[in-house]
Amino acid sequence: MPIITTKAIKAESNSEDSRIIAGEKQERDVAFYLRRAFKDSEEIHVFNDFTFTYNGEKAQIDHLVLHKYGFLILESKSIYGEVKVNESGEWSRSYKGYWSGIPSPIKQAELQQQLLKKALVDNAPKFLGKMLGVQQNVGGRRWDSLCVVSNSCILHRDNIPADINERIIKSEAVADAVRRIGEKGKLKAFLATEPFFTKEELHSITEYLLDELCSNRSVDNSGSLHKEQENEMLVRNEVDSKKIRCKKCGEAEQLTACHGKFGYFVKCLCCDTNTSMRTPCAHCGSKRAKVTKKKLEYWLKCECSESYLVFVQKERVESEQNTVS
Repeated sequence: MPIITTKAIKAESNSEDSRIIAGEKQERDVAFYLRRAFKDSEEIHVFNDFTFTYNGEKAQIDHLVLHKYGFLILESKSIYGEVKVNESGEWSRSYKGYWSGIPSPIKQAELQQQLLKKALVDNAPKFLGKMLGVQQNVGGRRWDSLCVVSNSCILHRDNIPADINERIIKSEAVADAVRRIGEKGKLKAFLATEPFFTKEELHSITEYLLDELCSNRSVDNSGSLHKEQENEMLVRNEVDSKKIRCKKCGEAEQLTACHGKFGYFVKCLCCDTNTSMRTPCAHCGSKRAKVTKKKLEYWLKCECSESYLVFVQKERVESEQNTVS
């Protein structure tokens, strides 16, 4: 099976650091999209949370994709505000209305790529054979890296340099990006002149990555999550996709429930924006779904399906204010 996931992103973190929690959730979201798209593929192998050590240097890759034509590194970034990148490739993001610089995820991915490429080039005879008496290698294969940001992130793409802009995608588009790089139709594959790995070679590289290079031994070598854990991830991602987020900044945690003349809504504690809980039904898209409250839980009910949870008030505060949304 082509999906290999370490235990690091299988379960919710116990950390109280909101940035760590958000980052781990972003990795789980991307892993979910990749699993849905490529769990049955024989030519796309996905390694989630791949940690390795080589020549005394250690690297952690959020998502490594081994495909027919080479390697793709995906750097996940949990960014729910706005993002800008200047002409020099310097990144900045907004948080609670304030802008600050952040390290370039593209540069981070490129550093990880360099170490992985050296490790594979130096050890190619261990997983690749010879062709016409010449040892095959991976240096001339495709080596790509992308940054995957949260779906709710606002990208100021008009001002982002073109070469960087094309390497920033949102979580929901990650499967399409992988297909664009690692898959070709039969005609394009026939006309393509670039070298490619056979299915046997893909399997051999996968074994080398896990058995000799991977420094994180808590790998599920069955190639997929156990059924119970897989179902848990599906349910968690489905629930997360239905939860309310601030319509302005995308915040999902720092919210408080309120009630006004237009019904239930949430107030964002980060940007002070009000967002209605009455959203289109996640199943049929109907805008006639109604919100009901059960203690600290808020449920959306539509005629087409059972109710589903959209918001939980974390603390027992006086949340139903007479504020107009």
